[in-house]
Amino acid sequence: MKEIFEFRINDKYYESLFKSSDGKLIEDTVFIVNISKEDDRFVKIGELNEQLKSKDDCFFYSWDISYKYTKTELNNATHFMVSPKRTFEPTGEECGTIYDETSICKICACGEIQIGSLILNSAKIPKLDFSRTIAGEYIVSENFVKTFQENNLIGCKFLPVKNLKGVEIKFYQIIFTSPSLTLSNKTLAGVSPFDFSERDDSEGKVYIEGANYFMEYKKEIYKCPLGHTLGLNLLSQPTLVNKPEINRYDLYLTEQKFGVRRGLLRPEPLYICSKRFRDLIIREKLKGFRFDIVNIQE
Repeated sequence: MKEIFEFRINDKYYESLFKSSDGKLIEDTVFIVNISKEDDRFVKIGELNEQLKSKDDCFFYSWDISYKYTKTELNNATHFMVSPKRTFEPTGEECGTIYDETSICKICACGEIQIGSLILNSAKIPKLDFSRTIAGEYIVSENFVKTFQENNLIGCKFLPVKNLKGVEIKFYQIIFTSPSLTLSNKTLAGVSPFDFSERDDSEGKVYIEGANYFMEYKKEIYKCPLGHTLGLNLLSQPTLVNKPEINRYDLYLTEQKFGVRRGLLRPEPLYICSKRFRDLIIREKLKGFRFDIVNIQE
C-alpha cells in the first residue's frame, strides 16, 4: 500500500521547496504536488506552513490523502471505507429538512435527530448512484436500492428523498439497521498531517472581503471527551475494533465521528462496507463510490 499526500501549494512560496516540474500549476496561483511521508520535503511542508501562519499566510491551502493498493491487498481485505466522490449543496436544512437539536452533546454538538423526510433541491443532486451534501446527508439512486435489495445485502433500509415541492424523487436516504462499529486508537485524527490538535481555543472575527461581512469564529472541540468525535479529519487508514457483528452486515456506520459543528457543517461517521458490497458495486458499474481498505485490530 502506498500513501500519497496531495497538497495545493501557494505559488508565492512554491519554489522555496519544489521545482516547477515537481507539480502542476492550476488557477495561475496554485501548484498541486503529490508526495509521500518518506520524502524529505514532507516535513518541510509542515514547517514552512507553520512559519507562514504567524504572518497570516500559508504554504499550502489544502491537502488530501489517497492510497494505492496492490491486487493482493484488495483481494485479501474484508472491509472497506466507502465514501462518495461528489459533494453538493444546498443542504437539507437549507431546503426545509427539520432537525431536533434539543438533545445534542453540549461539547461537540453531535446527536441531532432528523424529523420527517430529507428534503433536497433535486436540480442540484449529482447524476450518480452515491453522493452527499456538505452537511453529511448521504443519498443513493433508485438503481442502487434495487441492486442492494435484489442481491440480499443487509445493514440498512431506504427512505425516499423529497424535492422542494414535497414530492418524492428517485433518490433515497440511507437509514442504518446494523450496529455501529468502533474505531481503535490506531486510527489517527487531527487538523492536518502536521497538526494533531484536539481543540482550537481561538475566538474572534474575520472580515470577508467583497461581502462587507464579519464572520465570527469561536472555540471548537475536535475530540469530544465523551467519545462522540475523534478529531477534525481522518489522517490514516481506519482501524476497527474486532467485534462478533463485524461480519454479519454489508454496510455500517462507525461509532465515532470526524469534523466539527460549524454553521451547516456537522461531524460525520465513516461508512464501512463488506467485501461483498464493494464487489457488487464494481460488478454492476454503479457510479460515485470511492473505496479504501479498512484494518481490523486483532
